[in-house]
Amino acid sequence: MSIKMPANPAEPQTIFNDVTMGFLVKDLTGLGSLVALTDVEAQQAVHVYSGSLAVNTEIVVPSESKIYFVANATTGAFTLTIKTGAGTGIIVGQGNNAILVCDAVDVLRFTPDI
Repeated sequence: MSIKMPANPAEPQTIFNDVTMGFLVKDLTGLGSLVALTDVEAQQAVHVYSGSLAVNTEIVVPSESKIYFVANATTGAFTLTIKTGAGTGIIVGQGNNAILVCDAVDVLRFTPDI
């Protein structure tokens, strides 16, 4: 995953904030069953997924150590799984939030759905 550099690299706190606490809002309507995040999307710590799911959907994050705060705001009678390319992943229930940890191999549940 590449790290986006700030306009002023003399401000390291900007890099730290972007990498650790960025915010992603992604509408999954019509995106299909497998959604691989871009590097910029994956570097965000807070992920809010919305839209109407037409199939069970897997969000693929990089195989790198990271904590994700995930909110599943989708609709439809399908599941949302957060996983690495090789892992099995974690389902976050609709209308729920979870803290997940990627251990560079798989995504693991740090908290139950809340």
